[in-house]
Amino acid sequence: RLPDEETTERELAAMKPDAHGLTFLPLLNGERGPGWADLANGVVSGLSINTRPIDILRAGMEAVAMRFALIQEQLDAVFPGKKEIIASGGGLLNSPTWTQIMADALGRPVTLSGVQEASARGAALLALDKLGTLKIEDAEAPLGNMIQPDPESHAAYRTALDRQRTLYRNVLGE
Repeated sequence: RLPDEETTERELAAMKPDAHGLTFLPLLNGERGPGWADLANGVVSGLSINTRPIDILRAGMEAVAMRFALIQEQLDAVFPGKKEIIASGGGLLNSPTWTQIMADALGRPVTLSGVQEASARGAALLALDKLGTLKIEDAEAPLGNMIQPDPESHAAYRTALDRQRTLYRNVLGE
């Protein structure tokens, strides 16, 4: 029941971070990371008669971004220091709103990949490397725009992440 893509993107962009009143666990097929809980379930908590389809979509986008924030925390603990985040994939490359949500949830700049088909490019580079035609480290990686995080939005997502963690523990019975 969402409007067309252009209207959906515009409505998503107009929404404030975590303003929909929902807590979403995007574990629709078990959890791949960071907890690897195969039996974890997806949950949308806080639904009401006033919840709109666009609210559920925005909550889902934010929830996925917060799962990346959890993974980032684990990586930072093992590999401290400044890192560059480069985003690929149709969802982020085609939705400026989702890219902004990702930067805000991570609290770090996100640079868009300049490659539309990053997985196919990676496979081709691996093949060329194995054939001895091109070394992967010599291949230039074109980059797109860099999206800066908004500190206020980041703070809102840290609060939302605390709620998501609590819901996660409850779903797993911890």
